[in-house]
Amino acid sequence: MTIDPAVGVAFLLGAVLVHLWYFVLTQRATRAAIGRQLAKRNRHKAITEREEVRKEEGRLREELWDIKNPYNQLRFVQPAAFQPRKLIDSPVLRMALQVIEDALEGMEAGHRVLAGVPLCNFLQTADEKDKPEQRALLAIRDKQVDFLIIDSKGNPKLVIEGRKANSHTQAALRAVKQKALENAGIPILFISGKMMDAELRVQVIWQLSPR
Repeated sequence: MTIDPAVGVAFLLGAVLVHLWYFVLTQRATRAAIGRQLAKRNRHKAITEREEVRKEEGRLREELWDIKNPYNQLRFVQPAAFQPRKLIDSPVLRMALQVIEDALEGMEAGHRVLAGVPLCNFLQTADEKDKPEQRALLAIRDKQVDFLIIDSKGNPKLVIEGRKANSHTQAALRAVKQKALENAGIPILFISGKMMDAELRVQVIWQLSPR
């Protein structure tokens, strides 16, 4: 059987065209797939970069407002309008201070009275690395006593407190303070406006006298 040369050429051209068409479609699909992959990768990269930027901004904000940083502390303090404030603003405590100082002077043992002393300045735990004791220190960190009497060597000997617990919360906070002092073996003397000067003087002398 003889094949017409024109038919053969036409068949060959058809095959070539089909092959080219398939090649073009394949390339187009490949480019589309690559484009989708690149777009997906770029979106992921953009999201990642935004997340990194947000994290960096958060870290910088934390550093900027970190109160533990002394440079930040100085920055916060510089513009603040500080004013002197009375350390003892209660008339009862002001009168009690005079009585206490007179009583200590009469004892001639070298005792001194300090006002508004934070508990953490004269209390510590046996093991500051122990988790429960760390929490105990945090519990007393913001608490202070009205008066602290120390001996001539600086040892805390007696705490004197006004009765200011006018609510359940204040009573609970005072109980925390009282328990910490009790655990440390430091006696606490509560005073009120009804206590006479002579009674307070006697109580101070009795608490500080050797047993």
